[in-house]
Formats: sequence, structure tokens, C-alpha cells
Amino acid sequence: MKRMADYSEAENRADALSLATMLNTTYASSKPVIVRVQGDAYAGGMGLVAVSDIAVASDNAHFCLSEAKLGLMPVTIAPYVIRAIGARRIATS
Repeated sequence: MKRMADYSEAENRADALSLATMLNTTYASSKPVIVRVQGDAYAGGMGLVAVSDIAVASDNAHFCLSEAKLGLMPVTIAPYVIRAIGARRIATS
């Protein structure tokens, strides 16, 4: 996130498109996607967890929508996170 603060608008768009493409490709995969989380799954990492079919997390795993801490909407990963968690749970979290 710190590195992206110095990106131009075009670089930010390209970066977001790259993440969106990766998440959509993973979500649409006909193969099962299994993730193992050890440590932090922030921002795009949380998006990857959300698009997986099975997620296994260690006791030391932490999840965070870090964009929200900066006052930004995590729009690239939001559709997948909402689908994974459920709209009602998102609204009360």
C-alpha cells in the first residue's frame, strides 16, 4: 500500500486490473482452489482467500481489509468477500 501511494493514476488502474483479473480467473476456475493461510492475509491476500473453495488458517493467521483503515473501499475484492461471508454479516461486522 505504501508503494502504491506514489503510483500514477494509470499505474493504479493497471495494478487494480491485474488483481481483478487474477481474482476472477481464480474464482472462475473449474479446478478446486485450496489456500493455506499462515500469518497475515491483508487486502488482495484476503481477496484470494475469498475466491478459494477451501481455506485453512493457522492459529496465527490474521485477516484485514486494510484499505478500509485508509478510508478506501476495497472495491476489487469486495464482491468476492461479500459472497464468501454473506451480505448480512458484512453489514454487521
